[in-house]
Amino acid sequence: MLVLIPNPNQLAQLVKMQKAFIKEANAPQQPIFYQNTPLWIFLPEDKFSLSGNKKLIKDELKELSPSILKVELEEPRVYFSENLQLRVLGSHSRISTASGVCSAELILCKTASAASVEMKTPTSESDSHLPNICFANVAGKTEGVVSDLTFPLQLKIFRLADAEELAPNTWAVNESVWRKINRAQ
Repeated sequence: MLVLIPNPNQLAQLVKMQKAFIKEANAPQQPIFYQNTPLWIFLPEDKFSLSGNKKLIKDELKELSPSILKVELEEPRVYFSENLQLRVLGSHSRISTASGVCSAELILCKTASAASVEMKTPTSESDSHLPNICFANVAGKTEGVVSDLTFPLQLKIFRLADAEELAPNTWAVNESVWRKINRAQ
């Protein structure tokens, strides 16, 4: 499976945001949010795929990497993820390539599966305990800000990687290549 891994500086800021949300969101008698790891963008298999030949993976990643022209993360929000079938704090991403734009999710936090099923269609009551905070520093606003990130967040340096799931919630990167998107693109 192809994944996009943000650079270490952006990962550290996303982890800071993740921790701040968990600290504020976990209230008694409410679904518990816990951190999601790894903080990767899992690319849609119908748009991005490799041949499966282990000897060619590195070359295929090098070939595929320049085709990614822009990666943009929206401001995180709480929603029900159809892919995971869980209630999550996530950020939708738009990935632009020469052949078009596709979307994927970056999941920061998720709830337990039983709590998520009950909260598939959120109500204002079920969300009333969630923190009313701004995730990014917007136009000089500092109150309630948990990150210096501004959204939409552009990932200009990242790793494109071939990853495999070793066990439930345990992932490993087999091969990866760094990608830096130049401003001119």
